[in-house]
Amino acid sequence: MTSCLSACKWISSGCQQNEQKADARPRRATMAQQADTVRDTLTTLTRSVVRCLHLAPHAMATTQLLQRLVDREPLVSAPGRRPQRAVADWGVERSMRPTLEAQNLTKTFGTVTAVSDASFAIRPGAITGFLGPNGAGKSTTLRLLLGLVQPTSGSALIDGRPLHEWPIPSSKVGAVLDTHCVHPSRRAIDSVRWAARLAGVPASEAEELLDRVGLGAVARQRTGKFSLGMRQRLALAIALVGDPEIVVLDEPMNGLDPEGIAWLKELLRSFRDQGRTVLISSHLLAELEDLVDDLVVIAHGKIIGSGSATAFIDRFQPQTISVLSDKPEPLCAAVIEAGGEVIDMQGQRMEISGLTTIQLGEIARDAGIALLGLTEERSLKRAFSEATAARTDPTGEPRR
Repeated sequence: MTSCLSACKWISSGCQQNEQKADARPRRATMAQQADTVRDTLTTLTRSVVRCLHLAPHAMATTQLLQRLVDREPLVSAPGRRPQRAVADWGVERSMRPTLEAQNLTKTFGTVTAVSDASFAIRPGAITGFLGPNGAGKSTTLRLLLGLVQPTSGSALIDGRPLHEWPIPSSKVGAVLDTHCVHPSRRAIDSVRWAARLAGVPASEAEELLDRVGLGAVARQRTGKFSLGMRQRLALAIALVGDPEIVVLDEPMNGLDPEGIAWLKELLRSFRDQGRTVLISSHLLAELEDLVDDLVVIAHGKIIGSGSATAFIDRFQPQTISVLSDKPEPLCAAVIEAGGEVIDMQGQRMEISGLTTIQLGEIARDAGIALLGLTEERSLKRAFSEATAARTDPTGEPRR
């Protein structure tokens, strides 16, 4: 890992200097022959960085820097300034809002199909929740979208192109898939500085990023002593070094205390207000309910559906009424006789569907039953449970 990081440092610090020297002397005759060797080297380096740091966008950004050195393309608009967002060859400007798309994605691992013919599109400028039971294929799908795993078939697109085709991938997508993305013996500030160099961003911005995620006070501590919640914040800081238009997070609330979860939700809302796109995978459905605009739901490796969170709840979770009564059993019989359904009954409390609150009140009045409490309920958790109940894997095969 040390040699890998040293090589990355050499590339990040040396590319601009070498570019300036290239303009000052004639192109050597051996340049064309050397190009293939350089490309092979940068491919190997990119793979090493991904293995060591799980920073695919930053590794690909380094690849782009080397490629431009070979082709003698300009790297930055002015020395010492942060590189401007480039316009891709296909003419899509930064001002155009991004989307993530999966088109018939399938991924198999041996005899196990982790993702099967998955197709969905993420609405730009929204917070989208990616939901599924454990082992449903969420993490594999995210890795497919980011180019970390090659699909068996289908395609994963960012604004119509694979991520690696964007000139500066780290400015397009920032991702947190794992909190173990830095070496435990390194200080937090150093880890963010390395990521910044790989993304072509001034290393001086590392302190600002750590302040932004609430780690400014521990910037010079070694990350091996960090709690899970602190590692989550550090991984998020690294994901943000390229100032990305799209943020992809896999279980980012793990390890955060209630205050930390509230902070993260506000941060993600601020991203949405800025016009960024957020895709967040989480099993904490109660925390997502007041956060997400849209949902993509996966079970058994297949997409159940995607769209607005409100429409999802409307489809899978009819409105229920939670009622507290001093005579639950007679009330239960009266509700069933009136065509309602008793979903659950515990002591004096029961949950009822198929009736309005007015109808329930009239039934209780006619039966001479006092209602001690009555609340209309709809929840993402119940809708999710209903939607995935029939989609569990009958074979018990694990998914990734």
